[in-house]
Amino acid sequence: MARVERAGGERVFTRVAQEYAAGIHSVDAVSTGDAAQFLAWKRQGRLVPYLPEDVARHIPAEHRDTEGFYATVRSTLCVIAYNTTQVARADAPTSFADLLEPKWKGKIVKAHPSYSGTIMTSTYQMVRELGWPYLEKLSKQNVLQVQSATDTPKKVLLGDAR
Repeated sequence: MARVERAGGERVFTRVAQEYAAGIHSVDAVSTGDAAQFLAWKRQGRLVPYLPEDVARHIPAEHRDTEGFYATVRSTLCVIAYNTTQVARADAPTSFADLLEPKWKGKIVKAHPSYSGTIMTSTYQMVRELGWPYLEKLSKQNVLQVQSATDTPKKVLLGDAR
C-alpha cells in the first residue's frame, strides 16, 4: 500500500530532515521541483540506488544520476504570464525588467521559495542572472505572495493579478 502526500518541495525537504533527525525513515520515494535536494540527500547517504524499468527505457542517461540514485523526470519553466482579458498583448511585459515599471505595482503574483521547490529554483536563477537588487526592487511592487507554484496561474486567471 502506498500513502501519497502532496506538499511543496521545500516542505518535503524539511520534513525528511526532521524525520531523519528523529530516527524516522518513512519516506520511500520523493518527487520535487528542487533538484538540489537530491544532491544533498545523496551526500547525506539518504538515498539508495534504484532504476525503474520505465526510467531506464524513457529517460536518457544524461538525465539520470550515474550511480542510479535519482533521475530528472520533469523540468518546469517559470515564465511571465498575464490575463489576456485584463492586459492587451501589446501592453504585456516582455522581460522581468518590465515588471519593475510602475504600471505593474500591485498587479504581480509570485509564489514563495520557502514552500515550492520550483520557485526556489527559479528565484535562485533570477538572483544569479539579475542580482539580488532586482528582487529588492520587485518587492516594492506590492507583489501578491502565494504559497505554491500552482497557485500563481490560478490567481492570474481569477484576475487577482494581471
